[in-house]
Amino acid sequence: MLCRQQNIHSYPSLIIYPQKEKYHGSRELDAMVQHVLQMLPNNVIKLRSTDFIEVISREELTSLPWLVFACKSHKNCIHKDDMKKLAIILEHLVNIGEVDIENEKQICDIIDCKSSVTYYFNLSLALPKTEQRSVSIDDVETVEIVKKVLQLLPEPEDVTEEKFEEIRSSTKSLTSSPWLIQFTKNKTSPFDEDVDLKRLKALLPEVMLGLFDCLHHMSTCSSMYVQKFPTFILFKPGGMYEFHHGRITAYDIARFSREALSSQVHTLTPEHFPQILESSEAWFIDFFAPWCPPCMQFLPEWRKASHSSGHLVKFGTVDCSIHGTLCRKYNINSYPTAILYNHSVPHKFIGSHSHHQIEEFVEDILHPLVIILNPELFEKLIKDKKDDEIWVVDFYAPWCGPCQQLAPQWRKLAKMLVRSPSVRIAEIDCQTYYSLCNTNGVNSYPTIRLYPRGKMGPNRFYSFNGWSRDASSLQAWIYNFLPSKVQSLTSSLFKEVLADSEPWVIDFYAPWCSHCQTFAPEFEKIAEVLKGEVKVGKINCEEFPNICRQATVRAYPTVVFYQGAQRGKTQNPIAEEIHTLTFNGVISFLEEKLTINIQRVKHDEL
Repeated sequence: MLCRQQNIHSYPSLIIYPQKEKYHGSRELDAMVQHVLQMLPNNVIKLRSTDFIEVISREELTSLPWLVFACKSHKNCIHKDDMKKLAIILEHLVNIGEVDIENEKQICDIIDCKSSVTYYFNLSLALPKTEQRSVSIDDVETVEIVKKVLQLLPEPEDVTEEKFEEIRSSTKSLTSSPWLIQFTKNKTSPFDEDVDLKRLKALLPEVMLGLFDCLHHMSTCSSMYVQKFPTFILFKPGGMYEFHHGRITAYDIARFSREALSSQVHTLTPEHFPQILESSEAWFIDFFAPWCPPCMQFLPEWRKASHSSGHLVKFGTVDCSIHGTLCRKYNINSYPTAILYNHSVPHKFIGSHSHHQIEEFVEDILHPLVIILNPELFEKLIKDKKDDEIWVVDFYAPWCGPCQQLAPQWRKLAKMLVRSPSVRIAEIDCQTYYSLCNTNGVNSYPTIRLYPRGKMGPNRFYSFNGWSRDASSLQAWIYNFLPSKVQSLTSSLFKEVLADSEPWVIDFYAPWCSHCQTFAPEFEKIAEVLKGEVKVGKINCEEFPNICRQATVRAYPTVVFYQGAQRGKTQNPIAEEIHTLTFNGVISFLEEKLTINIQRVKHDEL
């Protein structure tokens, strides 16, 4: 689907983003690099004596050191393409300048061009030439020049205990600058050992960088629960902070920092418990371990969900590799385990580890559509239910694995049936209300029962015995107990359809087809909103194969639109197929074909 959306029909296809330009050239590495370079801006600054002072005095350039190329001949000079690459690689770290010595000798008289490549710590005319610090770089290989420049870049700021307390205090404000602090226990700076980390300044221009020495300030590091070195912690505006648990590379740390800055995740410690669980605010807590791969895959999704749903609940994380006693106290036995505490009541998250599922879970718990039953409500709502109501009840136990797997599907089912006012979706906790479940003959979990229309009491029910307990299968089963709004067509009735001047939508199906069974409830919803506008019917192709052959139906379900007979002329049984099998897709098709506006409640594609 993604490939079709991007208009890709052959493989391999090379696309350059964000331009979305398809590359048609040679697949040789040099050719591809050359093509990409042509598309990138050239950030090399040509230094000329006519505007030299004006250029180096620009505000956006004065804060960075300079790497200047002053070549006497092409033999000793770096290639123009390599110079452009360096300007891209070192963007926001140094200014890249080029001097044509043959025509701009005056510039070298000012800045003292020592070699073909020179690194200037501060290219300023305010300093005498003798005080301008610079280093000659003899290499002309791009990789070596980058390595040398990174070594010459300044270290992050040393953070003292006093400065650290000041940072913690200032980042409580939402308008403060974030700080990324590396906690180390070595006398040698880690930035000396891995110069690649100096790229962080360019990758995170909005973040202040600091270095904290735990060798001399162990008590502060202990209070932050820093137990391995190096450790990177991002202190965010608003008083929150997060640990980096991935690889110690500039790009991994930068990606973590950007994710964390856009999130509302709190790092929690034993000092926060049990107060936060007893507060009036809802807390969604991820109990994890850094050595657990699923946990590391879950964390970025957790951060995304906090960005979207942070106004509804507070998101937190607990590192169980450090706070094992706390995790055991709350019965955390596997990782990751995410629990939403709503007014101290725990709701364990079960579902795929995607931010969409997390956000949906929050909505379901805070605004539940599933009715929670107790003995009193069971007596009132099930035993004495209204004649026109259907109740579908999940009898479950919290410790039951299949029950936990059913839970998100059960909540989804309640959403799917929200427009069926006569159907009620409910659940009973058989661990809490064991006597009620036992009295009603429920001895295994989950047990799903449907109490049909009419005043028949709790002893008249239908049990769901299907293999798949997904929301679509459950909905299809429930619709068997509802009166159909779709007319079943026979051979004679189909002839009437072809002669009818009014439009029809027909579902050609087979009883054994699982897709047909899943689509049937959707088609019922379509029939509900089309009432009075378009007639809706269905044909069983097992029972009436000749009709389906006439309509050239070869797959099930197939939905066909009949516009209506014109001037009394019978329609051809081969009509226009509607290729979408979604509620909104079918309705939109009909609105376009019939130029009508069908009044409908917004329908969620679940």
